[in-house]
Amino acid sequence: MPLEAVKVGLALFGTVAGALGACSVPFLFTRWPYVATTNKALCDLREILKPLAKPTASFLDIGSGDGSVVELAAMTGFGSSLGIESNPVLAFYSKWRLRKLRNATCLWGRYQNMNFSGIDTVYVYGGEQIMTALGEKLTAELKPGATIVCNSFPLPKPENHIGKRCLFFIRRAGSLYIYRVQN
Repeated sequence: MPLEAVKVGLALFGTVAGALGACSVPFLFTRWPYVATTNKALCDLREILKPLAKPTASFLDIGSGDGSVVELAAMTGFGSSLGIESNPVLAFYSKWRLRKLRNATCLWGRYQNMNFSGIDTVYVYGGEQIMTALGEKLTAELKPGATIVCNSFPLPKPENHIGKRCLFFIRRAGSLYIYRVQN
């Protein structure tokens, strides 16, 4: 085999290996793959958020991915729309995507380190594995009357009491499950 063919083969192999490595970098920072909210779910969510959106209301998207849900909440009329994303690449992209909206931003971090006491509406598209612990945290920290919208994965046993508060299932809209925190 001529030396030039070997050099070309090695260069091609290095390019492909480098590209595959670069594509996998976002998944090195988190256990969860990025799955975008579908257009149908975004349309259903818009209808759910319309009556909840007020200039004084706050919205949080846990695992905000590309920021599309945070953008939707901001454009629907929430005074403050925040996303939290554990993947730094997606968090940076979301922050860049939301840069022109004064009432929206994204943070790089973990929801476990946040306090939810000032949030009026929470959206989460999380896997089954996190829903029990997340439900307990949301019920304990959200103020009474706060709304939780879960995409595809419901909160298990939502009527369980956590301290003086409990979480009640309201209804389902497509793939979205809607809950309210009660005293």
